[in-house]
Amino acid sequence: MRTFGWILGIILVLGAVYSGYQFGNKYRISQEMPIPIEELTATEYPADPSRRGSHYDQYVSRFLRLVKKDDTHFDFIFESDEPDVATVKFKDIDLSLFVPSVPKWAKEDPDMKIITLVEREWNRQQISLNRSSRNLVIEGGDGFEKDNLFSAELSRNSLNAGLWEVLFYSKSDGKKQLYYHGWFKFPLGHYKDVFEKENGESYWKHWHRLEHWWSPEGRLVNLANLREVVRSNEVWTATTPNEPLLIKGEQERKRRITSAMGVKCYGDIYGKKNLQFATFIPPGRYDTNKVRGHELQTLAHLDHAMVRKVKSRADQRNYDEIELVFKDTKDGKISRFIVSGIDFTKIPRLPKTEYPKGMYMPMGIAVPPFYQSYEGLKKSPPKESVYFSLLLDKDGKWIDHRKVGIDGPIIHRDLNKSDLIHLYFLSYERLMLVNHYVLKIPHGSYL
Repeated sequence: MRTFGWILGIILVLGAVYSGYQFGNKYRISQEMPIPIEELTATEYPADPSRRGSHYDQYVSRFLRLVKKDDTHFDFIFESDEPDVATVKFKDIDLSLFVPSVPKWAKEDPDMKIITLVEREWNRQQISLNRSSRNLVIEGGDGFEKDNLFSAELSRNSLNAGLWEVLFYSKSDGKKQLYYHGWFKFPLGHYKDVFEKENGESYWKHWHRLEHWWSPEGRLVNLANLREVVRSNEVWTATTPNEPLLIKGEQERKRRITSAMGVKCYGDIYGKKNLQFATFIPPGRYDTNKVRGHELQTLAHLDHAMVRKVKSRADQRNYDEIELVFKDTKDGKISRFIVSGIDFTKIPRLPKTEYPKGMYMPMGIAVPPFYQSYEGLKKSPPKESVYFSLLLDKDGKWIDHRKVGIDGPIIHRDLNKSDLIHLYFLSYERLMLVNHYVLKIPHGSYL
């Protein structure tokens, strides 16, 4: 018996040593690091909703050489041993603009800090560089990429920390076409160092929730820490249950990975039709064999809508805010959707068919758009953003909007009537639109 205990003790010690080594190795970094890239053929990833071009699968066998330039800037150099494949360098990329950080006006609220960090990690952040960008260098290869690379893009996935993508596009018939797609793991040691520099606190306080899909459901959001209400009005709002679904842009490409049998209009989504979404899984792909449901029925009945003029705690300037209040007809549960830190006068006027050109944003606090140019990101750092969008219960507690099935709002003003604002809900992973509301905004007070 003593011998067994002695052996068990050795096994436990060796296991702890090995686990410690593995954990430390995960964060081991150097000034210059080779990083493997996972590449899949078109047949290996048939669920990819991207618009692939005729050159997809041709310029492959790449690896990443990551070079640290200073505390926050890195070169992402995508290389290949194949002579036909060009070297594409993302030069002097500021990682502080990608790593989750808490704005100074939210740091004193523990719940708000956690929600801010988790939402940043959950939301996709994809930046693009065009050929004229000073941050993009294309060298070598057989000439195709030097002549035809239209947009080079980096994405921090809406998953666990460190899961990234690289995408290269050409252009044909006026449309972007994907010709290269790769997945890689950004070194968590560098990620950790930039996080600590940006937030002024230890990464280890938050590492598990950033790396392991942890939901802050039920955390209290004190809206007074984000803004002060200056003026508030209940407004006329129309719902559109019988309106045919609008499908364009990203939703058009992702239509084939959404199970929506019989869903023709918004009302069908909240009825008895079977709606399921392909699940987005590590390292950043859609799995149509692993479908995801939703709880959209909790947002089926709009009780009332409010618009407000608010003063942001960020810069003490006035902005506009919309709140939609929903009441579940089965249990009376209240859900409050809020989007704030916006300016009605700067929102584009568009026909409904051009809705993707409107304000197209994720949920969260001080979050960047899902997609933007790198120049746009540098001009508007997320930690300086006054924007926020939240789903709360009647007591102000955070509701997991991804579990409900929404990812963010799209907003545009009506093309013909300047006092009408259209607001759409993006579904989980922006696969489709799941509702459309029309709000009448008072002239003078807000416009």
